[in-house]
Amino acid sequence: RSLSVSKTDFIEDDYVCTLSEEYLQIAKDELNETPEIRNQSIKLMREWILNNERIVSCRMDSLFLLRFLRVCKFKVPDACAKLEQYLEILQKYPKWFKNVNIDDERTRALIEAQWLLPLPGKDKLGRQIYLFQAHNLDTKNFGPADLVHAAELINQMLYDDEEAQVAGYLCIFQDKGLTLGHLTIWSISEIREVMSYVSKGMPVRSKGYIHVSFPLVGRVILEISKTFMSQKLKDRTDFIEDDYVCTLSEKFLKIAKDELNETPKIREKSIKLMREWIQSNDKIIACRMDSLFLLRFLRVCKFKVPNACAKLERYLEILQKYPKWFKNVNIDDERTRALFEAEWLLPLPEKDQLGRQIYLFQSHKLDTKQFSPVDLVHAAELINQVLYDDEETQVAGYLCIFEDKFMTLRHLTMWTFSEIREVMNYISKGMPIRSKGYIHVSFPAVGKAIFDISKTFLSQKLKDRNKLVNTIDDLGKYMDLKILPKEYNTGGKYTGKEIAQAFIKLAEARKDELLIQDKLLIKMDNEDKTHHFPDNFIKGPGKSW
Repeated sequence: RSLSVSKTDFIEDDYVCTLSEEYLQIAKDELNETPEIRNQSIKLMREWILNNERIVSCRMDSLFLLRFLRVCKFKVPDACAKLEQYLEILQKYPKWFKNVNIDDERTRALIEAQWLLPLPGKDKLGRQIYLFQAHNLDTKNFGPADLVHAAELINQMLYDDEEAQVAGYLCIFQDKGLTLGHLTIWSISEIREVMSYVSKGMPVRSKGYIHVSFPLVGRVILEISKTFMSQKLKDRTDFIEDDYVCTLSEKFLKIAKDELNETPKIREKSIKLMREWIQSNDKIIACRMDSLFLLRFLRVCKFKVPNACAKLERYLEILQKYPKWFKNVNIDDERTRALFEAEWLLPLPEKDQLGRQIYLFQSHKLDTKQFSPVDLVHAAELINQVLYDDEETQVAGYLCIFEDKFMTLRHLTMWTFSEIREVMNYISKGMPIRSKGYIHVSFPAVGKAIFDISKTFLSQKLKDRNKLVNTIDDLGKYMDLKILPKEYNTGGKYTGKEIAQAFIKLAEARKDELLIQDKLLIKMDNEDKTHHFPDNFIKGPGKSW
């Protein structure tokens, strides 16, 4: 097919509509298209191009113009404006849209790798389906420009397909093999540029983007991408709901019901309402919305959904307000790893008789000359992030044991009052976990004053759950001593070193997933203290509200 972009040599084409009766009906019902409107609109659009001094060269054949007319439902001024945006974007971003052809070896390799496939048949609604397969993309060999070139080649091949012009296209993303490497190859500016084209320039009817098996690690980056989309495209971006299955045993299901008002029906309804609240909350820019993440807040708030939403908002605000405590928390940090290897903090592998997760802090293992308060919080927060999604811990909570026999004044004075206030604010207001108590064993007299100051920053509930005991034997009143490390000679199965190494391996296995914490984003507005609850929050799923 011979095409011209010259305005001076244009010869009117002999266009004949190729649509079947089925598609003609869709075009009439959804796009207001009739033969008369089509012919008149094409004529008006050509005249506009010829008279527009900004447009130096442009295709004016009918199929090209119908791309814009159909996507704009034959509102000619809108179609002309979209064409102008399209030309501007192509010229503004040549790295994405110039030299797009199948002779480029990288483009051909991507198509041959089956990363993106335009499926040969239409679906039952007549839509063209694009299938993206993350597991077929080698992120070491291809960059964002390669991906856009391959996608744009397919676009250009199909833009003039009249059936696709009328019924639109649907993108299916099979994301089961998606990793952090697939996402971090993109910079924020690159995402913004490509989303500008998708949202404003592409002359095609987008009928939706469906992500299948989208991993936790990618949720936040997708939310960032959505900030550059029009509202229509945001509404048409969806997930196949996560395949959450409750893993709680009968013992923990009973605790959940008796203490948290949790039932399967309440759980499902509450998750749904909380997702709707996040999506409607303009303050929240990027947030995880998978079931396990939301259950952190729902369970700690006993399924009172407005309270859970408010706690999530505070959690996001605290993470953003205090980056020194909560950013870059990962096991690859050598100081964090060294703290675990020193066995200062151990998450004990066995739960106690009440099902609680036990954190054991051992002050005699902490070298105060080597480590700072930031290092300590990073280590503690890493354990939190690894264990927050443990359903048994979400339900039964955690108990902190502080073995303080060899604590010195240096252990206490390394903290400033402002640092104590900031960390206690997170513990008291932000942490999405059920705190079942803090027990200090052999706490020295030298620390009592600072201990009392720290308690002033806690809620009354947490103050009441802070206890002092004299010996390890006295600790037996509150927990089963057999789960302590072997070194305590109370019948434990594992040494401190074995416990530390097991946790390090667990943190390494979940490293990519945990990095998403740094991508959570909320608008910080000191004047806005409301929590934007939709009307349907007035009623709740049962008595738990």
